[in-house]
Amino acid sequence: MGKKSRNKKINHLTTRALSSQQVTENDIQYHSKNQEAPVFWVTVIIPIACLVGAWTNPPVATPMELKSFATQIYLSFLLLIWFLYNQNSKDAHFKFSSSRIAFGCLFLLGTVSVFWATNPDFWVYKWNKWYAGFAIFLLALHINLNERNLRKIASLLTLAGLITAIVGILQYLFGFDQIPQSAFPSSTFGNANMAGQVIVLTSLFPLFLIFLEEKTKTSTWFYAFSCSLMFTFAFYTRTRAVWIACTLEFILLIIFFALDKSNRSQR
Repeated sequence: MGKKSRNKKINHLTTRALSSQQVTENDIQYHSKNQEAPVFWVTVIIPIACLVGAWTNPPVATPMELKSFATQIYLSFLLLIWFLYNQNSKDAHFKFSSSRIAFGCLFLLGTVSVFWATNPDFWVYKWNKWYAGFAIFLLALHINLNERNLRKIASLLTLAGLITAIVGILQYLFGFDQIPQSAFPSSTFGNANMAGQVIVLTSLFPLFLIFLEEKTKTSTWFYAFSCSLMFTFAFYTRTRAVWIACTLEFILLIIFFALDKSNRSQR
């Protein structure tokens, strides 16, 4: 009887320990999920910024000013909602690193430079851009970089490049002139060089999505079509810097695949 009661007591204590451990893990998972920034709502600002432009006639402001205002308003609202959502979190804390401290000090330096700025109006214009970068940097720090979130980020960046390419191709082939342009075709950016920079930065994300293992045939064709439209618009911009950048991207991509293939064969 003594042995049975002792075994029963041990089993009871083991069950309690496992249940308490499970509760603790669930609590940690719950709080960390609250701390995590929503990857879709953070990244969707990029295709929104690519869509915003001087669509009215006469235009209210320049395309870049409209994009800047839209980005600042959206990120301010999202940052406020995120802070309110996490204000009662018990394990909320700030993590410091050398890169975060450096970026924070740089932002503070740019903020206090208003006291010696010779042109305060220009300071306001530039500080608004710095603020948008600081806000998205702060939100991006709380994104969990797993495969699912990386897929969402790549998809939204592909959408941003696709929007830029479609508007630019319409301007080049069909004379779409609703948006004022200083260099044709410029999509919603007012300048072909700026629009080309977006294509350079987003054109490889469809390739990343194409080479993923878990994908459907429809999504593969969509990403391939998006990639072809981006490079078509890059050709229409007739900007040598964009052409050189796209060429270097392909060269580096080929080198990466060659090195990766050799590493895989050695394993």
